[in-house]
Amino acid sequence: MDIYNFTNYIEYLSSLSDDPDKGGRGFKSKLSRAISSNTSYVSHIFSGRQNLTEDQGFALSKYLELSKAQTEYLLLLIQKERAGSARLKKFKLNQIHQIQNERKELASRYKSSTKNVSRAVQEKYYSSWVYAAVHVLTSIEGFSNSKLISQRLNIPISLTENILSFLVSAKLCKIDNKGLVKYASGNLHIKKASVFSIYHNHNWKRKASENIDLNSPADFHYSSVISFSKDRADLIREILITAIDKIRNEVSAPAKDEEDLYCYALDYFKV
Repeated sequence: MDIYNFTNYIEYLSSLSDDPDKGGRGFKSKLSRAISSNTSYVSHIFSGRQNLTEDQGFALSKYLELSKAQTEYLLLLIQKERAGSARLKKFKLNQIHQIQNERKELASRYKSSTKNVSRAVQEKYYSSWVYAAVHVLTSIEGFSNSKLISQRLNIPISLTENILSFLVSAKLCKIDNKGLVKYASGNLHIKKASVFSIYHNHNWKRKASENIDLNSPADFHYSSVISFSKDRADLIREILITAIDKIRNEVSAPAKDEEDLYCYALDYFKV
C-alpha cells in the first residue's frame, strides 16, 4: 500500500501485514528486529498503547526500503501521533494533508524541464498535437528529416519544417554533425492549473476521438461509468497514478529500440 494514502502510521503498518515481502507471517517479529526491540513492544504499538520514536521510525524506513520523501512522511506521521497537544496534532495533520494534496498534482511527482522553457515556447508547443508528435518522433532512429516525419504523421512538409525549426530554436531538438535533426530534451510536465495543460489534454483527446473512428485492432479505448464510496474512489485514483508511474519509469529506462509513436491518455473524474 502507498504510505501517502494514510494519515496514521499504525494503519499503514497494519496494511503491510498482507504484503508477502514486508509482512506476512511473523510480521511483528520482523518489525521488532528492524527497530531493535521486542514483539511485546511492537504489539503495544499496534494496540495504540505505545508510539514509535523518530529513531525507530527511521530504522523502520530502512527495513521498508522507503525513499527519502517517504521516510520524511513516515516521520511526520509519527510526530503527529506523538504530539503532546491537540493544537500540535492538528498542525501536523494539516502538514500531512498538504503533502497528500501535492501528491494528487501530477506535476509535483515528476521531474520536469518546463521551468527552463519560456512561456512563449510553451504557448506554441501546446497549441497543437503536431508539435509534441514531431518532437517525440525525432527520438526514433530514422525520423531525422521533414519528409519522413511528414509521411509518418500525414502532415505537410512545410508544416513539419516549421515545427522542426521551432524545436531546434527552443533547444528541444538539435542538429547533429550530419545535418540531421535529433531529439535533445523535453521532459515536460505542466501543472494542472496551467492553461497549457488544458490545451495539451484537449489536443490529445481530439486525436484519441479520431483514432476511435479508425477502429484499429492494434489500439484500444476503454470507458466506464462507476459508483464508489469516496475511499474506494481515492484508491482507484491512486491505482491509476501508480500505473502512470510505472509507464513513465518504463519509458525513461535507457533503450535504443524505439520504433514507433504511441499515445496513452487517462481520464478519471466525478460526473
